[in-house]
Amino acid sequence: MEDIYPTLGLVALNLGGPIGVYFFGRLNDSIGRKKSFFLCLTTLLSGSILTCTAQTFWWWAGSRLVVGLTVPAVYQIPFIICKIIIIFYWMTDCGL
Repeated sequence: MEDIYPTLGLVALNLGGPIGVYFFGRLNDSIGRKKSFFLCLTTLLSGSILTCTAQTFWWWAGSRLVVGLTVPAVYQIPFIICKIIIIFYWMTDCGL
């Protein structure tokens, strides 16, 4: 059974991704991108600390699920913020 533990950890990490994208996407719309990004970073740090302090495999796998919630969103949110800033700068530079 212990041979499958790394695979289960990866499954937990990847399972959190779609849930996190939906959750943080809805959060972006309701409270704004900056606050959502910092909440995402806080969740990532909390999950990472839980991963470090895990005493059992299942505690570790659950904390990897928490980290997995943030993986796609932590890359997506800053990209969207930068895209908005660049488009705004380009529009004002061109006189639009």
